[in-house]
Amino acid sequence: MSEKPMVKFQEWWTEYKRDVSPAHPGAVCVSTVSEDGTPRARFVGLKSADEDGFVFCTWFESPKGHDLAYNPKIALTFWWAEKGWQVRVEGKVEHINEEDAKKEWASRSRDAQLATLCFKQSQPLNSEDELYAMYRRTQTEASDGPVDKPYRWGGYRVIPESIEFLTFRENRMHLREYYSRRDQFTSWKKTFLQP
Repeated sequence: MSEKPMVKFQEWWTEYKRDVSPAHPGAVCVSTVSEDGTPRARFVGLKSADEDGFVFCTWFESPKGHDLAYNPKIALTFWWAEKGWQVRVEGKVEHINEEDAKKEWASRSRDAQLATLCFKQSQPLNSEDELYAMYRRTQTEASDGPVDKPYRWGGYRVIPESIEFLTFRENRMHLREYYSRRDQFTSWKKTFLQP
Protein backbone atom coordinates (compact mmCIF):
# COMPACT_ATOMS: atom_id res chain seq x y z
CA MET A 1 0.00 0.00 0.00
CA SER A 2 1.12 3.55 -0.73
CA GLU A 3 2.60 5.96 1.81
CA LYS A 4 0.78 8.79 -0.01
CA PRO A 5 -2.64 9.11 1.64
CA MET A 6 -4.62 10.08 -1.46
CA VAL A 7 -3.12 7.16 -3.38
CA LYS A 8 -3.87 4.88 -0.43
CA PHE A 9 -7.46 6.14 -0.39
CA GLN A 10 -7.83 5.38 -4.10
CA GLU A 11 -6.45 1.87 -3.55
CA TRP A 12 -8.87 1.20 -0.68
CA TRP A 13 -11.87 2.70 -2.51
CA THR A 14 -11.10 0.73 -5.69
CA GLU A 15 -10.72 -2.53 -3.74
CA TYR A 16 -13.94 -1.87 -1.79
CA LYS A 17 -15.93 -1.24 -4.98
CA ARG A 18 -14.42 -4.28 -6.71
CA ASP A 19 -14.87 -6.73 -3.83
CA VAL A 20 -18.20 -5.53 -2.42
CA SER A 21 -20.07 -3.99 -5.40
CA PRO A 22 -22.01 -1.69 -3.05
CA ALA A 23 -25.28 -0.05 -4.11
CA HIS A 24 -23.85 3.35 -3.13
CA PRO A 25 -20.08 3.16 -3.63
CA GLY A 26 -19.49 6.84 -2.92
CA ALA A 27 -21.56 7.08 0.28
CA VAL A 28 -19.76 9.33 2.76
CA CYS A 29 -20.88 11.06 5.94
CA VAL A 30 -20.29 14.81 5.69
CA SER A 31 -20.09 16.73 8.98
CA THR A 32 -20.35 20.51 9.25
CA VAL A 33 -20.93 23.02 12.04
CA SER A 34 -23.77 25.56 11.98
CA GLU A 35 -23.41 29.24 12.89
CA ASP A 36 -24.63 28.51 16.42
CA GLY A 37 -22.06 25.72 16.85
CA THR A 38 -24.39 22.77 16.29
CA PRO A 39 -22.67 19.81 14.60
CA ARG A 40 -24.63 18.34 11.69
CA ALA A 41 -23.97 15.16 9.71
CA ARG A 42 -25.54 13.58 6.64
CA PHE A 43 -24.59 11.20 3.85
CA VAL A 44 -23.80 12.40 0.33
CA GLY A 45 -22.32 10.75 -2.76
CA LEU A 46 -18.60 11.22 -3.29
CA LYS A 47 -18.01 12.06 -6.96
CA SER A 48 -14.23 11.79 -7.11
CA ALA A 49 -11.04 11.76 -5.08
CA ASP A 50 -7.55 12.63 -6.29
CA GLU A 51 -4.48 14.59 -5.24
CA ASP A 52 -6.56 17.79 -5.31
CA GLY A 53 -9.10 16.48 -2.78
CA PHE A 54 -12.54 14.90 -2.44
CA VAL A 55 -15.50 16.20 -4.50
CA PHE A 56 -19.23 16.07 -3.73
CA CYS A 57 -22.16 18.10 -5.07
CA THR A 58 -25.16 19.74 -3.41
CA TRP A 59 -27.43 22.76 -3.22
CA PHE A 60 -25.48 25.79 -2.03
CA GLU A 61 -28.66 26.96 -0.24
CA SER A 62 -28.99 23.71 1.73
CA PRO A 63 -28.12 23.59 5.44
CA LYS A 64 -24.70 22.16 4.58
CA GLY A 65 -24.18 24.96 2.06
CA HIS A 66 -25.04 27.59 4.68
CA ASP A 67 -22.77 25.90 7.22
CA LEU A 68 -19.86 25.82 4.78
CA ALA A 69 -20.39 29.46 3.76
CA TYR A 70 -20.06 30.39 7.44
CA ASN A 71 -17.30 27.92 8.32
CA PRO A 72 -15.45 26.09 5.52
CA LYS A 73 -14.10 23.40 7.87
CA ILE A 74 -15.51 19.94 7.21
CA ALA A 75 -15.13 16.27 8.16
CA LEU A 76 -15.79 13.21 6.01
CA THR A 77 -16.24 9.68 7.37
CA PHE A 78 -16.24 6.52 5.27
CA TRP A 79 -17.19 3.19 6.91
CA TRP A 80 -16.71 0.15 4.72
CA ALA A 81 -18.00 -2.55 7.07
CA GLU A 82 -17.45 -5.47 4.69
CA LYS A 83 -13.72 -4.68 4.61
CA GLY A 84 -13.44 -3.50 8.21
CA TRP A 85 -12.11 -0.13 7.06
CA GLN A 86 -12.83 3.38 8.22
CA VAL A 87 -11.40 6.54 6.66
CA ARG A 88 -11.72 9.90 8.43
CA VAL A 89 -10.87 13.15 6.65
CA GLU A 90 -10.69 16.68 8.06
CA GLY A 91 -10.06 19.78 6.00
CA LYS A 92 -11.55 22.82 4.31
CA VAL A 93 -13.78 23.20 1.27
CA GLU A 94 -13.62 25.27 -1.86
CA HIS A 95 -16.09 25.43 -4.75
CA ILE A 96 -15.27 23.45 -7.86
CA ASN A 97 -15.34 25.52 -11.05
CA GLU A 98 -18.54 25.93 -13.07
CA GLU A 99 -17.28 23.81 -15.96
CA ASP A 100 -16.66 20.85 -13.64
CA ALA A 101 -20.01 21.42 -11.93
CA LYS A 102 -21.76 21.24 -15.32
CA LYS A 103 -19.96 17.96 -16.07
CA GLU A 104 -21.13 16.53 -12.73
CA TRP A 105 -24.68 17.71 -13.47
CA ALA A 106 -24.58 16.08 -16.92
CA SER A 107 -23.46 12.77 -15.36
CA ARG A 108 -26.69 12.59 -13.29
CA SER A 109 -29.72 10.69 -14.52
CA ARG A 110 -32.60 12.78 -15.88
CA ASP A 111 -34.74 11.71 -12.90
CA ALA A 112 -32.05 12.92 -10.49
CA GLN A 113 -31.74 16.20 -12.39
CA LEU A 114 -35.51 16.78 -12.25
CA ALA A 115 -35.70 15.88 -8.56
CA THR A 116 -32.84 18.25 -7.79
CA LEU A 117 -34.47 20.99 -9.85
CA CYS A 118 -37.93 20.80 -8.29
CA PHE A 119 -37.09 20.48 -4.59
CA LYS A 120 -35.62 23.00 -2.17
CA GLN A 121 -33.40 20.70 -0.16
CA SER A 122 -34.34 20.38 3.53
CA GLN A 123 -37.26 22.85 3.32
CA PRO A 124 -40.58 21.85 4.98
CA LEU A 125 -43.00 19.65 3.07
CA ASN A 126 -46.75 19.31 3.81
CA SER A 127 -47.11 15.68 2.74
CA GLU A 128 -45.68 12.87 0.65
CA ASP A 129 -48.42 13.61 -1.91
CA GLU A 130 -47.04 17.13 -2.32
CA LEU A 131 -43.62 15.62 -3.03
CA TYR A 132 -44.96 13.67 -6.02
CA ALA A 133 -47.11 16.56 -7.24
CA MET A 134 -44.08 18.85 -7.30
CA TYR A 135 -42.08 16.25 -9.22
CA ARG A 136 -44.85 15.64 -11.80
CA ARG A 137 -45.19 19.40 -12.35
CA THR A 138 -41.45 19.70 -13.00
CA GLN A 139 -41.55 16.72 -15.39
CA THR A 140 -44.31 18.43 -17.37
CA GLU A 141 -42.55 21.79 -17.46
CA ALA A 142 -39.26 20.23 -18.58
CA SER A 143 -40.97 18.19 -21.35
CA ASP A 144 -38.29 16.19 -23.20
CA GLY A 145 -35.68 18.93 -23.43
CA PRO A 146 -32.36 19.07 -21.60
CA VAL A 147 -32.39 19.97 -17.92
CA ASP A 148 -30.08 22.91 -17.25
CA LYS A 149 -28.01 22.97 -14.08
CA PRO A 150 -29.48 25.38 -11.53
CA TYR A 151 -27.06 28.15 -10.58
CA ARG A 152 -27.56 27.32 -6.89
CA TRP A 153 -26.28 23.76 -7.37
CA GLY A 154 -22.63 22.83 -7.65
CA GLY A 155 -19.71 21.06 -6.10
CA TYR A 156 -17.33 21.33 -3.21
CA ARG A 157 -13.77 20.10 -3.11
CA VAL A 158 -12.54 19.04 0.32
CA ILE A 159 -8.86 19.91 0.67
CA PRO A 160 -7.68 17.44 3.33
CA GLU A 161 -5.49 18.50 6.24
CA SER A 162 -5.65 15.09 7.91
CA ILE A 163 -6.61 11.60 6.77
CA GLU A 164 -6.85 8.61 9.09
CA PHE A 165 -7.08 5.01 7.89
CA LEU A 166 -8.38 2.52 10.45
CA THR A 167 -8.18 -1.22 9.86
CA PHE A 168 -10.70 -2.84 12.21
CA ARG A 169 -9.70 -5.99 14.10
CA GLU A 170 -12.01 -8.09 16.29
CA ASN A 171 -9.41 -8.19 19.08
CA ARG A 172 -9.50 -4.37 19.24
CA MET A 173 -5.91 -4.15 17.99
CA HIS A 174 -7.07 -1.72 15.31
CA LEU A 175 -4.38 -0.32 13.06
CA ARG A 176 -4.73 3.48 12.83
CA GLU A 177 -2.54 5.28 10.30
CA TYR A 178 -2.80 9.06 10.61
CA TYR A 179 -1.55 11.50 7.97
CA SER A 180 -1.48 15.25 8.59
CA ARG A 181 -0.18 18.40 6.98
CA ARG A 182 -0.31 22.11 7.74
CA ASP A 183 -1.86 23.04 4.37
CA GLN A 184 -2.15 21.73 0.81
CA PHE A 185 1.32 22.98 -0.06
CA THR A 186 3.21 21.05 2.63
CA SER A 187 4.21 17.39 2.81
CA TRP A 188 2.23 14.75 4.63
CA LYS A 189 3.48 13.44 7.98
CA LYS A 190 2.51 9.91 8.99
CA THR A 191 2.06 8.69 12.55
CA PHE A 192 0.36 5.70 14.13
CA LEU A 193 -2.39 6.15 16.73
CA GLN A 194 -3.25 3.80 19.53
CA PRO A 195 -6.59 1.97 19.12
